Amino acid sequence: MERAAHGGGDAPLRIAFNHTRLADTGGVEAYLFQLVHALLRRGHEVDYFCARVEAQLEHPGFRVVHVPQPRRPTSLRVALFARRSAVAIARAETTRRYDVVQGFGRTWYQTLYRDGSGCHADYRAAYLDRVKRPGWLRSQRLFPSDRVVQRIERRRYAKRPPRAVVAISRLVRDQILRRYALPPERVQVVYSGVDLERHHPRLAEAGRAELQRACGRGRTLLFVGSDFGRKGLDLLLEALALLERDASFASRDYALAVIGRDNREEKWREAAVASGVAHRVRFLGFRRDVPALLAGADGLVLPSWFDAFGNVVAEALACGTPAVVSASCGAAEWIRDGENGFVVPRQEAALWAERLRVLLPGDAQAGMREMARRTALAYPWDAHVESLLALYRDVAQQSGIRRT
Repeated sequence: MERAAHGGGDAPLRIAFNHTRLADTGGVEAYLFQLVHALLRRGHEVDYFCARVEAQLEHPGFRVVHVPQPRRPTSLRVALFARRSAVAIARAETTRRYDVVQGFGRTWYQTLYRDGSGCHADYRAAYLDRVKRPGWLRSQRLFPSDRVVQRIERRRYAKRPPRAVVAISRLVRDQILRRYALPPERVQVVYSGVDLERHHPRLAEAGRAELQRACGRGRTLLFVGSDFGRKGLDLLLEALALLERDASFASRDYALAVIGRDNREEKWREAAVASGVAHRVRFLGFRRDVPALLAGADGLVLPSWFDAFGNVVAEALACGTPAVVSASCGAAEWIRDGENGFVVPRQEAALWAERLRVLLPGDAQAGMREMARRTALAYPWDAHVESLLALYRDVAQQSGIRRT
């Protein structure tokens, strides 16, 4: 049964999401889970095409469509989900016409795509080939997953470009337009909104008490992420080691709390010992109280080698906590150097140590905290959802998905 696209007004939309996982944790997954709830509350219908369901969501306007996907090898897993989700959506559309099909991650079948990772070649240059892969290994070209991801990316942007692309930062938009001949007006920067109530300075007292319990009574910096290598924990440990050689800082009472999961955590603990900063670092693992910890911290540090945005930066600012981020992180676009945090221009431990020397004493904390919260107030979650809905309706007015 064909269903006409809704052109305007507040008429409910029928939306399909194309992503591998339904979950309430993780960067894009947590964002999607929140977005689905927001759309359902506004009366829209959502079908979610995914391989794995790790969180429950029950609503009469919500349906999960399972797309089978093998666990291993990675290259086959990625390729098959892209292909099978395309087939599943096309099949569903024969009886259930969608106004918008939005893709996330490594997909190519959609009318609207949210690019939350940037171009793979840029990711390789900034992190994989520069940090993660030793030179001898890199030279062997033994990474079929790279070829699969880049093939999907080319199909998405060169062979069957979507009607619109949402880039989560200017960093991502610039990468797309530099590598693909898309009309610039088709690629829009839409920053993710922040839940300003869930992330609020009023949580500071509870968060500070918990950090003091876990880390001691001094000042506390937070590092939050699920991939410690890409997020730059190595640089941070080096920077702390440099501070330890500075007599004025070696005697200070401060700690770094590391929040998140990493399957190499034991190696990171060993690295902290080898760097001579194990007494400064507390590995707190996965936490459900991250908003409170952010509010209670004296600063967020995110030295990512590559990050298309970094939602935790927006969340820290909403909590009134200054952030120090790398220039290779899209969230640096929200930072006004010296006002609500600092942007480190290059991935050098000495530069990170220099910024921490300014942040740790806390001389300008009150003003930076106020400016941090004020920055986040410009990006409320509800306004983000409304911006997306306006874009959905623009896409819905255009023709449906082109068949391959």
